[in-house]
Amino acid sequence: MRLLNIKNFKTIAALGTMVFFMSCTSDVVTTTGGLIDNNNFFKDTINIDPILSTVEIDTVRTSRLDTYLLGAYSDAKLGTLKASIVGQIVPERYPLRRTLNDTLNAITTTSDVVAVLELPLPLVNKTGSTDEFEIANLVGDVSSTIDVTISTFTTYLEQVNTDATSRIYYSDGTNNAGSKENLGTETVLGVENDIAIKSTYKEADSLLYSLKINLDNIYFKTKLLDKLDEKTIANDDDFKLLFKGLKITASKDGVGYVIPFDLSKARLRINYKNTTTATDTIIKKDKELSFKFQGAVYDLYDHDHANSTETDKVYVQGAGGYETSIDISSLISANSVDSQAENWLINQAKIKIYLDDVKDQTLKSFYLYGIKNDGNLIVIDDYVTLGVGSVNGVIGYEDVEAKTDPYIQFYITDFIKKALAEGEIAELRIKAREALDNTEISLTSTTAKGALLLNDVTSTKAPKLEVIYSKIVD
Repeated sequence: MRLLNIKNFKTIAALGTMVFFMSCTSDVVTTTGGLIDNNNFFKDTINIDPILSTVEIDTVRTSRLDTYLLGAYSDAKLGTLKASIVGQIVPERYPLRRTLNDTLNAITTTSDVVAVLELPLPLVNKTGSTDEFEIANLVGDVSSTIDVTISTFTTYLEQVNTDATSRIYYSDGTNNAGSKENLGTETVLGVENDIAIKSTYKEADSLLYSLKINLDNIYFKTKLLDKLDEKTIANDDDFKLLFKGLKITASKDGVGYVIPFDLSKARLRINYKNTTTATDTIIKKDKELSFKFQGAVYDLYDHDHANSTETDKVYVQGAGGYETSIDISSLISANSVDSQAENWLINQAKIKIYLDDVKDQTLKSFYLYGIKNDGNLIVIDDYVTLGVGSVNGVIGYEDVEAKTDPYIQFYITDFIKKALAEGEIAELRIKAREALDNTEISLTSTTAKGALLLNDVTSTKAPKLEVIYSKIVD
């Protein structure tokens, strides 16, 4: 079912409590309205230990995202991640010209070229502060640094496939046309070493705080500016003949870090001086050309998956890291026939899983979806349960004030109803939640955060699937 508005939710919750409230000490369904004879209904609870396992995710869609990851970092539990960006850039306005000089017999020369790529940091208010800011969704160590290399390439990044479908790019460099992108000859345009960041910033305007990488000024003068006199650059098709795009890669010093960048705010700026010489006049003007990311843009992720070996724990991480698989086949196979023959009413079904140590950079929002045997995905959006509204997969605590014993909980009542009715054993998966996961399943990845889930079946914190059902007494 879809998420309800607050007014309707309160009404339904109240009715749900009246009609379906179940006593913790009685084995019969009770009501306050006398609609059901208590002696006619029997309530029971099934508790099973679902089988959890870690699934390494090597390929996710990384094009058409709101943010793109850049950086490199190592985590003692999650392993190493390198995130690179590949994308087309286009001028902010057309026609693109080096000079507007139309004076007869005048000559305009260009000098003092300075090319810089600016990547504004995504700053947000620090918790509890109105004048201090931090980098949103940063993963890594702010006291370490990274080195960034900027290159260009010779292959045009297609946006449309031969069958007229939109081209989608994936984290391993492949695309939905069935090929792996070959960027052709790559030319290094700039290297910035030892890029440091801060834990706290004092200004809200992220343009004041950008990663700024100086580029090859000679390249942009000879390969771009000098070429602009040869033909009119009126649109993207004209520009792609001159410049195909940028590849941004990173390496780390120490732990390193990864940042999600909003590339709609990134700019390649080329500043230069034009000197126009006429018969008896010399005019000097400072000029700037600005370019933005647009068209085909995607992330490349490189995981080593080296550290996912802790006993009795499973892993979830974004950026093509890990998902946790949940096998509930024992529940379906043991109860599918009886549940239909006895007309069970599934009152509530939920999965509860405890987490390992939760820190500032621990993933705190998870999403549960299903995979059928034929590979089709199943949306699970069961948000309302007997007077309690909950968004699945947000960390809770047994002791809220002390924040101890963290867990995640998923309500899957509707899913279990259908699974028992159809007798189909589907796999459940826990992934890092994306913004679109509230309305659909988004197999994209824009966060590098991760978490470890406890999976010791002998522990009091073992994963549990609980199904509460009612049936008519014979």
